[in-house]
Amino acid sequence: MFRCWQFKVLLSAYVDNFLSASEWKDVQNHLLDCSACAARARQLRALSARLRNAPVPEVPADLGLRIRVRLAQEQFLHQRPHWSWRLANWLTPYAFPVATGVLTAGLVFMILLPGLVSTVQASSDDVQLPLRTPARLITSWPAQIASADPDLVVKLVIDARGRVGDYDIIRGSDSPNDIRLLENILLFAFFEPATLLGRPTTEVIVLPLKDLEL
Repeated sequence: MFRCWQFKVLLSAYVDNFLSASEWKDVQNHLLDCSACAARARQLRALSARLRNAPVPEVPADLGLRIRVRLAQEQFLHQRPHWSWRLANWLTPYAFPVATGVLTAGLVFMILLPGLVSTVQASSDDVQLPLRTPARLITSWPAQIASADPDLVVKLVIDARGRVGDYDIIRGSDSPNDIRLLENILLFAFFEPATLLGRPTTEVIVLPLKDLEL
């Protein structure tokens, strides 16, 4: 036997006559005993009647054409070749010339390589300039180094003119007296600036204070 909620599921099909003969008879007998389901069935019949009597919306004259155009567009998008296939198809005419050029370049390089190696070996006595040289202390004022903290280690920024542009104490005393002595020393310190490809450049170096004495 069906329960009440199961009959409610079948009410819409009952009103539209979509049930089998046995199911329709079971629902009919249930409606005779259940006032709630009977009321729901009447509501569904009234709704169905209103829908049948509702005016039919006008269909645009070109609706069929627009549907066919839309279907054709969707079909084109789904059948459109993948981008990798299109790229390979575009590169195909250039594949043979490119491969030929690469092969020719490789052969020319292999032919000229022995001559290039011998030329380099013949000129091996040339003076090779270093790519980069470090900054080097030229002059300083060591008179007050002995009175400063001997364990003081500083980081110096040496500019392209060989002067100390900035400093930072990494280790040691940072008392006002030691800072004053350090600044006096750095004021008179002059470096040969670091070079990069032969041109002066800024460099950061770390030095113990005692290394500032020539």
